[in-house]
Amino acid sequence: MSFYYMFLMPKTIDVHLFVNEILLLIVGLGIAFLMNLIMPSLDGTLKHFKKANRRSIHSNF
Repeated sequence: MSFYYMFLMPKTIDVHLFVNEILLLIVGLGIAFLMNLIMPSLDGTLKHFKKANRRSIHSNF
């Protein structure tokens, strides 16, 4: 471990640090959940663009 990072590490783990880490975890999981809700609805659109690109490539060659 680098000497610089030793100063950034907390010396004790208190309730505030624990709550902060839990809140960061909840925010990250919430964003991941929202992205998973949005992306399946875009699946049909992406398939449409894929077919259109294949047709244009086949017509070029």
